[in-house]
Parts: sequence; C-alpha cells; structure tokens
Amino acid sequence: MHTVSGLIRRAPHIQQGQNNNGAYTMFAFELSEYIKGSNGEDATYTNYSVALFAKTPGAIEFHTKAIAEN
Repeated sequence: MHTVSGLIRRAPHIQQGQNNNGAYTMFAFELSEYIKGSNGEDATYTNYSVALFAKTPGAIEFHTKAIAEN
C-alpha cells in the first residue's frame, strides 16, 4: 500500500451512479505534492489524479468529509 498526501488542486467531482452491483458514489479529484530535498535544491513536484468509488453509507460519509478543497 502506498499513502500519498497532498493539496487538492480543484474542487472534487462527486457523482452518484448505479450498476449491476448497486448504487455507488464516485469521488474524482487531483492532488499536488511538493517534496523539498534536505539540501534545499532537490525538490520534486508531482500531480496525481484520483478516483474513489464508495458503496456503503459509512464510506460515502467518510470520503465526503475527508476530501475537502484547501
């Protein structure tokens, strides 16, 4: 497992849908991560595109609260 933390660049796109397995909520957003090197010169900047699918009410509530634009 890999954990990425960063700033949300834009407001998340939240969409509800339904398929053969039932109803779901999709959360799509972009993260930016900036890591400064120890000597101040080796800095990296990375963008991530994330799409999460939540099915249970608890998971939907958690992601709705956890994914907030800064």
